[in-house]
This record gives sequence, C-alpha cells and structure tokens, in this order.
Amino acid sequence: MKALGTTRLGARVNNSWALFTVAAVAIAYGLATASTLQATSSPPGLSVGKDGTLEKSGAPYRGIGVNYFDAFRRVLLDPANTSYDRGFQVLARHGIPFARFLCSGFWPSEMRLYQEDRPAYFRRLDALIAAAEKHGIGLIASLFWKSSTVPDLVGEPRDAWGNPQSKTHDYLRTYVREVVTRYQKSPAI
Repeated sequence: MKALGTTRLGARVNNSWALFTVAAVAIAYGLATASTLQATSSPPGLSVGKDGTLEKSGAPYRGIGVNYFDAFRRVLLDPANTSYDRGFQVLARHGIPFARFLCSGFWPSEMRLYQEDRPAYFRRLDALIAAAEKHGIGLIASLFWKSSTVPDLVGEPRDAWGNPQSKTHDYLRTYVREVVTRYQKSPAI
C-alpha cells in the first residue's frame, strides 16, 4: 500500500501548492521591489536589505511575532467588530512587535465587499492598518491565505495559479498592486 501523498494526485497537489507559494511570493516581491527601488532613504517599518537581512528602519532586526489570522477577517465580516484595536494594544503591552494576518477574505464569499464596493473594503483595511500604526505593531499581510479562494472567485481550478495568462493571475496582480501601492509607505507594513 502506498503512503499518503505518494500518489500522482498527491504529487500534483504538492506541485500546485509549490506553484501557489512561488507565484504569491514572486508577485508580492516584484511589486514591493519596484516601489522600494524608487525610494532614496531607508523604508519605514520592516524591509529586506540588499543582502537578504530583515531590517527595521534600515538596521538589522530580529523579532518574534504572532499569527493574528482573523484580525481583518472579523471586521470584513462585521464592520462594527474592531476588536483588532484592542488586540494590537495587548500585543504592544506584551512587547510583541508584529503580527501576520489574513489580508483578504478566507472564503470566496468573503471577498464580495472587495468586488462590489472597494472603497468600503479599503476603509475597513485602512482602519486596521491605522490601529496597528497607533500601537506600534508591524504587520505581515498574508494576501492569499487559502489557495483556492481566488480561483473559485474567477471560476477556474486551483492549478490556474501556475498559469500567468489565467483570470486567477489577473485577479492576483490587481489585488497585490492595490494593496501594496496603498500601504507601501505605512510604517506598519
């Protein structure tokens, strides 16, 4: 009997996941690099130095953060739920300098606001970013936490992540560009 994951399907799933990861990193890196190259001074917040070292305000940096998966998702689902503000306050009080968070919807239905009313979507995200800035918390935005969300939104299979001409890639490029350009000067990102 074959071990789990050694079938052809298992290999395809692993390859798709690898492509997903490489594509997401490449898109985000490409957009971030283009905007960083235009800067003449050290970028605010966390960045990657020329030698690959994590830096904060231009100096080498080490820190321990947390996964705050639903910080944005809460307010995305309920505009009155701004509990992320209190969460960032608690992180700051305990000396935890940054958090990784889901910077989109988890399920395709949770991206409805982005698709139908982008100003309202970004007002919610703006408020979260402002709260992180207020409390001195750095944010690592995980733009696509669930690999099937975007393909489901545009009616493609998950392996469309590997096709640069797909509707999935079009959506990815648009979303990454909008988020990166909007928050590129935030000291929290």
